[in-house]
Amino acid sequence: MAPGSAAERAGIKPSDRFLSLDGKPLKSFLTLVLALNELGDKPFDLAWRSGAQEKVAQLRQTKLEVKDDDLGQGGETLDLGVRPFSINAAEQLGVEKVKVHYGVREALVTSLRIVPEIIKKTAQVIGHLITGKVPFKSVGGPIMLYQIASKSAEEGLDSFLNAMAVISINLGLMNLLPIPILDGFHLFAAAWEGVRRRPIPMRAREIANMVGLAMLLLLMAMVFKNDIMRLRIF
Repeated sequence: MAPGSAAERAGIKPSDRFLSLDGKPLKSFLTLVLALNELGDKPFDLAWRSGAQEKVAQLRQTKLEVKDDDLGQGGETLDLGVRPFSINAAEQLGVEKVKVHYGVREALVTSLRIVPEIIKKTAQVIGHLITGKVPFKSVGGPIMLYQIASKSAEEGLDSFLNAMAVISINLGLMNLLPIPILDGFHLFAAAWEGVRRRPIPMRAREIANMVGLAMLLLLMAMVFKNDIMRLRIF
């Protein structure tokens, strides 16, 4: 909890669970982040559970001092003052689950409805990462994927397969980005060559591949740093 933040003044504690924002259920911390980015400094009603008690208060994001330890630069940003944290499976509240069995036809129809929704949400998150609406510190790497896989496996085979499907879609969309050495760049290059009616020079391809490899190595280093910092916090 950030000192002097709106969350601290409202009495929100690190172990509290957010329920809704302006009456809309909060299914994940990312949902809260996206909503707060849209609201800016506008007031909103936040409901959360503290122990066995449910609380509701009208809050407003305030300007907080932030500092980049790597660059040594600081500034102010609108922030509620809360951060996500992981909990063990033993600490989670029990949730009643009901299994629904689908036939082949129903499963196909359901997948054609759910998969495009996941693709749309994933594309929105990628767009928000590029524009800065979603902080890059929320992105995880192999360690985070392992934690997700481990947690979902503890919940059962259905949960594990669902998590793996979502991760596969995320990786598939990332692979389609027009970044050199990814499949998305090869598709872009093929389309470009089809329009220009001649191949891209080999030297240009080599430079693009080196730039793309450097970008991926930098991205891997950054997500590893996020994973390590998340482990140090929790």
